[in-house]
Amino acid sequence: MDGLDLGSVIHPKYITADYILQYVRAMGNSLSSNVETLYHILDGQAEALEFLVKESSAVTGVPLSDLKLKNNLLIACINRNGTVHIPRGQDVIQPGDTVIVVTTVKGLNDLSDILYKAR
Repeated sequence: MDGLDLGSVIHPKYITADYILQYVRAMGNSLSSNVETLYHILDGQAEALEFLVKESSAVTGVPLSDLKLKNNLLIACINRNGTVHIPRGQDVIQPGDTVIVVTTVKGLNDLSDILYKAR
């Protein structure tokens, strides 16, 4: 397919895998996961996750610049009351927000999983 002049290619197996993962993560929502939406991007090399911030946690009320985030992770936007904010260092995440995170880190189930934890 690389030799063809195509703008995009749809792979049914990738679409099916995405739907299965979305279902599995949605089932996990009842078991304390707060992932609302999950998309695999860049041929599965990265994930875009939408988290619902249900309650106060280690990531709420703290300026983003003060959070110790894991490597290879981007907080892409914060949706507060229907208004999308492109986050800057002084912005804070609040309960009730939805937050989109783009990352190569696999297996994030909670927004607090974006934080680096020293061992």
